[in-house]
Amino acid sequence: MRMLDDKDVVCFLRFEVERAGGQSSWARRQGIDRSALNRVLSGRKPPTKQIIRALRLCHVYALDAAPVANEEARHSVRRPG
Repeated sequence: MRMLDDKDVVCFLRFEVERAGGQSSWARRQGIDRSALNRVLSGRKPPTKQIIRALRLCHVYALDAAPVANEEARHSVRRPG
């Protein structure tokens, strides 16, 4: 399994849109507003939940490996449980 970032998702979206015959065709088949699709493809907006679902993807949260700026900030984060 590979994790994707927004750029990867848009690249995959472009591939799927091209396979479908264009933005209008893909948007119509997926029940997504074509203008919203265009904003994502042009980089003006990040991929929407509807587009992510239409691509059969899902959001995943991963721990960032970057160190926390200071120890106090680390302890101020509330953990579930």
